[in-house]
Amino acid sequence: MKVKVTIGEPKDPEETLVLVDVLRSSTTISIALLNGAKYVIPFKKSDEARAAKDRLGEVEDILLVGEEFGTKPEGFDMTNSTRNMKKKNVEGKVLLYRSSNLTRVLEASRESERISVGGPINARAVANYLDSLNPETVEIVACGMTGEEAIYLNETYGFFCDPGNEISVEDIIGAGSIIDHLNPDELSDLAIVSLLAWRNSEWKKWAEKGSTSQLLYELGSETDLEDCFSLNKVDIVPILREGRLESYIPDR
Repeated sequence: MKVKVTIGEPKDPEETLVLVDVLRSSTTISIALLNGAKYVIPFKKSDEARAAKDRLGEVEDILLVGEEFGTKPEGFDMTNSTRNMKKKNVEGKVLLYRSSNLTRVLEASRESERISVGGPINARAVANYLDSLNPETVEIVACGMTGEEAIYLNETYGFFCDPGNEISVEDIIGAGSIIDHLNPDELSDLAIVSLLAWRNSEWKKWAEKGSTSQLLYELGSETDLEDCFSLNKVDIVPILREGRLESYIPDR
């Protein structure tokens, strides 16, 4: 198995993709499915999710979940805080989900045959899933952020962001957490960088200095960091089937 890491929307995606958005979508979706959500339908835009609620609300128990630059979009039921994904909130529900980065990258990746979602929270489970597939090449996508978001964070909060660089440090580290549970034949240069970042004993300290972590502090959601930086707390893998992210439990 060859493993490569890319950043942002894939230009020519491989058939097997793992999308990594550590803060917070990878973590939030995994916890929601673990706690009994039926499935998650991802949307690139908030108005698409709101329109879907109007269509599906009569036949499914729906929750509108998501964020725009970290805050709850108009008409949504809750943000994508990990702490909102308690069983009492999500069990038996269909989540219509919009985020700034994961759903954007997913929309650009739909031509791939196999799409899953991962991060530290379910790194071992994702690795087991990939081992069961044994594809020739795996592409782990560090979702990062857009230039628009970087400009917003700079102008609104004064964060030192580079609009020309889509990297989010925690997503690079999250990619490394998955690679560390694999036994690949070859790694791309960025996959090696991701693995080195993950194996740094101070990775949490540096991840908390990243702009997305700092945004959560500004929003009063810093408690989410504990969930998002936890390792192997979830044994399921969200995989995309017919437009839905569903729970899959791989063999150990």
